[in-house]
Amino acid sequence: MASFSRSIWAFAREWILSTVAVGVTTGLLLYTPFIRPLISPALRVRLVMQPYYPLPVAMAVIAGALSRWRYRSSASFWVWLPQSLYVAYRMNRWINANDSGMRAAISHFFGRSSYPNCGDQLESTAYLYITLAYATGALTFYVWQWVGCTGAAKDAVP
Repeated sequence: MASFSRSIWAFAREWILSTVAVGVTTGLLLYTPFIRPLISPALRVRLVMQPYYPLPVAMAVIAGALSRWRYRSSASFWVWLPQSLYVAYRMNRWINANDSGMRAAISHFFGRSSYPNCGDQLESTAYLYITLAYATGALTFYVWQWVGCTGAAKDAVP
């Protein structure tokens, strides 16, 4: 039972780091007094609030790698699961509300719609991209660490 509760706490920690900490870090980075004058409001919107959310995704990759380095938890590989279930729920509600099909929902949630018209992407799809990037960063660090420790890269080169 102790192992199960430890796993639950590890997952909760990783999920909070992948969503809240990445968002806070992105906000702090953009609104730091010495960086804020260098970035125009239009660029800020393009970096953070328009698909495919490049700055939060980059921050999530870095955070995932650092989290894997610090905590060594495999829970970081699975933080995208709750968010993907939430996106599926939101897509289902959108389909029912708009009397449209799955193709229209995929285009709406994962398409390149502009920022003001698709605010529901910020509530759901953006966090899916961020958690997937977090898991990718953790997996990248894991593979990098495995290749470095085992010397698998040396064996693969003739």
